[in-house]
Amino acid sequence: MDSVTEPEIDLPVYARSGSGACWTIDTIFQEDFARQVEARGALLVMDALSFPWEAFAPLLDRIVLFLVLPEQLSGPEIATAFAEPMSRITFFDRVYLTRDDQAFVVNRFDLHRGQWTRVQEGMDIAALARADFTARGTPPKDGFDRESDPGAYWQERARVLSALSPELAVCSIRHSLAENKIMHLEQVGVLTDALRSVRPTRDGWRIIEFGCGIGRVLNEVRKLGAELHGVELSPHLLEICRRNLPQAACVQGDISQPDVTQMGSMDVALFVTVLHHLTAAGKLVALRNALGTLRIGGRLLLLEDFGASTKVENPITMPLTVTEIQELVAAAGGGAMILEEVRTLTYSHVLGTRTAVMMMRKVC
Repeated sequence: MDSVTEPEIDLPVYARSGSGACWTIDTIFQEDFARQVEARGALLVMDALSFPWEAFAPLLDRIVLFLVLPEQLSGPEIATAFAEPMSRITFFDRVYLTRDDQAFVVNRFDLHRGQWTRVQEGMDIAALARADFTARGTPPKDGFDRESDPGAYWQERARVLSALSPELAVCSIRHSLAENKIMHLEQVGVLTDALRSVRPTRDGWRIIEFGCGIGRVLNEVRKLGAELHGVELSPHLLEICRRNLPQAACVQGDISQPDVTQMGSMDVALFVTVLHHLTAAGKLVALRNALGTLRIGGRLLLLEDFGASTKVENPITMPLTVTEIQELVAAAGGGAMILEEVRTLTYSHVLGTRTAVMMMRKVC
């Protein structure tokens, strides 16, 4: 669309030309633009062709992006013409296709595959984006019973949040969507670097994620060409993961219970902010399960929230120190693992902890 009138929407809006509160190519380089967009944590881009993507790349990694694309372009044409914004689309962003001032929401997995599945229609773009942002920007309070049955707690939370919007079920609901996107991009960046460093030269290497959720991390590491496997407790999240990543072999299981899977042929076993939600006994069993899947020479990657002590104030968040995790891995593997790297991240999603990646190698 070449121009829009001022939409009644609580979002900063960019259009090629417009009136009222719309930012345009003539005003976008003012200092107020970046400040207002970052303060709101989101931006609706009505015209992707004229938007200066490279100039605002750092800003776009810190906000939720609502991107409007013309429906008449094919998947390959969109992938070519909008390669830069496409590379920045995450679970926390939205893409709309337009036709006659109507919009269709596009599934983000299909977006990456260049396939276009209409999910919702019948609202004008401004109203759709406003309703979408409002619904996702105010996730429900966490009021479930945590103490009586932690496993049931996680399944109920996953059911409620995934019904509202899948990305809510993978984020820290005490942070904004923009903050979650920042954490997501840093996490997958560090994990991707670590995986590239250990990727075998042979074809057919395998990665298994314990607590894979809706496939937030598997969707990123699939770009490295690995065969994907996953284990997930929640049937609601597992259903979404299977629908969005049909090429991944994901099964339902409780990783804190013995013998979830014993393959012995995985190159990488991966945990992403999962272990700190398990009891000490559950952590030990989960690690034994993971080590049982690894071949000799395989790697265990733990992206977790590590605490300064084991003092527990929240029964569903039980982080350990790096030393305690090493001791647990040693207990789980009988000395079969050696520590290769620890890397601290900038952002942590649990207060009072620090997120880090630990990489260990199975030697026997």
